[in-house]
Amino acid sequence: MWFREYMVESSEDNISSASLPYGLLISRIIVNSLVDLSQFMPALIDATYDTRTFSSMGYVLINDKWYKKESVQQRADAPYPRPLASQLTQLLCFSKSRTLSSTDVGKLRLEVEGLKKEVIRSVNTILKEVNSIKSGVDSAYNKLAVTVHTSYSNFSKNVERTYNTFCRNVFNTLKYFLGDR
Repeated sequence: MWFREYMVESSEDNISSASLPYGLLISRIIVNSLVDLSQFMPALIDATYDTRTFSSMGYVLINDKWYKKESVQQRADAPYPRPLASQLTQLLCFSKSRTLSSTDVGKLRLEVEGLKKEVIRSVNTILKEVNSIKSGVDSAYNKLAVTVHTSYSNFSKNVERTYNTFCRNVFNTLKYFLGDR
């Protein structure tokens, strides 16, 4: 699983600027949202784990452009998945609109709550993965697993307290990553 490689290599990376904010979460969003990265130029990040992460998601970098090894369509449940950038734009425009009806506000609130539950569920899944990793490794990796577990436990608690800030930061990072600077 690429998550383990990502954790180990990220922990060994001594370049402070090499870490993409919310990189793990954004990688998961990109995979689950069926984003085709071939339409975006790669951000120049001096860290090998980003290339490794995208390679593990089925992309290959050729002449500074990401290409999908298999068609995104093959993984899609829907016949035509929308690019993540258009979904984000629609959500941001929708949330900024001042002429929302109570029905629209209710729908938006349900979407945000659903996203929040999915984030918390994902973090809890990661915690379970870390616990299972922790039980079967030597002490060096065990220390890493405990550190990551503590970090994600704190993260899970903070999601409840600072969810709006968290969403804004993820959106800003995604916009930066997708070239909307």
